[in-house]
Amino acid sequence: MGISLLRDKGSDSQTISEPESFSYRKVVIAAFTIAWLNPQAILDGTLLLGAFRASLPGTAGDIFLIGVMISSFIWFNSLTTIFNLLKAKINLRILVMINRVCGVIMIGYGVRLLWAFVQSV
Repeated sequence: MGISLLRDKGSDSQTISEPESFSYRKVVIAAFTIAWLNPQAILDGTLLLGAFRASLPGTAGDIFLIGVMISSFIWFNSLTTIFNLLKAKINLRILVMINRVCGVIMIGYGVRLLWAFVQSV
C-alpha cells in the first residue's frame, strides 16, 4: 500500500468538489462514521482498549476509557472540521503530497515491523 501511494500520480477525479454549506452535524456524522463504523476500528476499540482497560485497577480503567473517548472525539472532529474548511484550497498537487507522506510512513512502519520480526526469530 505504501509503495502504491508513492507511485500514485493522482487524477482529476481525486480533486475536491466545490464547497458545500458547512454543517457541524455532517462533520460529526462523518467523523463518527470514519472513526467507529469500520471493522478495523471496531477490532481496535474492543480488543486493544478492552485489554488496556482490564489491565488498570479499579476506576482507573473507567477514567482511561473516558479520556480515550474524549480525545478521540476531539481529534477526529478537529481533523474533519479542518479538512472541511480547507477543502476548497486542496488541489491535486496537495493530495499527491499527502499520499506520498502517508506512503513513506506506511513503508517505515512495515520496515520497523519486519525488523522486529527478524530480531525475534
